[in-house]
Amino acid sequence: MNTEQIPQRIRQAPTLAASAAIIERLARSPATQRPMLKRPGAAAYLAIGVSTLEKMALTGGGPRFIKLGKTVVYDPHDLDSWLESRKVFSTSYRWRL
Repeated sequence: MNTEQIPQRIRQAPTLAASAAIIERLARSPATQRPMLKRPGAAAYLAIGVSTLEKMALTGGGPRFIKLGKTVVYDPHDLDSWLESRKVFSTSYRWRL
């Protein structure tokens, strides 16, 4: 199904549940998911240096990553989760969300 057919298929679904099923299937589709990022892309996404990201991978405390042989890739959802976990109310660590 191409992107032009999606609204038409949802409108033609016989029930609201069928429309929801189409939308849910599309949300899980690899075509609608963001691609994995290599370390330079992940560092740019996080607005930090590549060396900082490498150091965090070595010592811990950074976002989760996947090793594919010598290549390290990051799932954008993991990057978003890691960023969300870093939100704070103040500079004191006692006030983390």
